[in-house]
Amino acid sequence: MSEALGAEGRAEIREAADTALQTAPAPADPQDWRPQAQRRHYTFRLVLLADLESNPDASIVAIRAGDIEATHSIDVAKRLLAAGRAAEALEWLDKPQRRSDTNDAFRTESRIEALDRKPEAALRALPERRALRAYLRWLPDLEDFES
Repeated sequence: MSEALGAEGRAEIREAADTALQTAPAPADPQDWRPQAQRRHYTFRLVLLADLESNPDASIVAIRAGDIEATHSIDVAKRLLAAGRAAEALEWLDKPQRRSDTNDAFRTESRIEALDRKPEAALRALPERRALRAYLRWLPDLEDFES
């Protein structure tokens, strides 16, 4: 739909989502999830538009505006890595965030990628299953050969 919308259509949607995010109510009660869900909806819409335009800076602005840095710093780092901005990606990987084993594995894998480390570093740094996957990605494809 990005092509059908064109730059003008995406800009219109971005403006409407940004306005809605800015005017969305902040949660008054930590138990009330609805305001936060509404804010995330608009935030993810802005991030999607940024991704359509390959604009990691716009996605960072949206993530900050939606106040979801603590849960999406790895996603930002991956976008920055894809844009060739490894130093900035490392800064995002160092940001405090909610802890989980999965996040730790993704963070470590992204750090290895950002530092352009060898596959042996992946084997030492990652949990077993993820280490094997990271290592296998570094290996060349199997080629046919005569025995």
